[in-house]
Amino acid sequence: MAKEFHELWASIGVDLTRARETLPDVAADHEAIRAYQEYLDHNELELACDNLERYAESHPASQEFWLALRNAATKMELSHRAFRYGQKISNGDTPRSYQSLRFAPVSDRTAYGNLGADSWERFGMFSLQVIQHLFADITAQIE
Repeated sequence: MAKEFHELWASIGVDLTRARETLPDVAADHEAIRAYQEYLDHNELELACDNLERYAESHPASQEFWLALRNAATKMELSHRAFRYGQKISNGDTPRSYQSLRFAPVSDRTAYGNLGADSWERFGMFSLQVIQHLFADITAQIE
């Protein structure tokens, strides 16, 4: 169990780092990004995520940024944030029908493939809920 938790936390750190890497180098001078790095160094992943979001509230961020943040939030079981980040992706140029399919990239699923059945069941149920929300949103826009 401890090994699974460590692997999951490492995977979240990778997602947060991937999000940070989409930002310009000059972002390193921003207070939120300095705080992000300090929290990441101390394994305070939710607070690191908060600061990446805080930076993106006042600066442009790519769809890749929001996708990485959404993956991290999903793994931390922060469903309200994952949904909000998914909406940020939806506001971009990527076709909405494709976005619902890229919720959990294969590379991410294999990164923590050793999780127990219970973890996969919770992840699957959450994924289903997000896909249902996206489908309802797409349906509402079509009607």
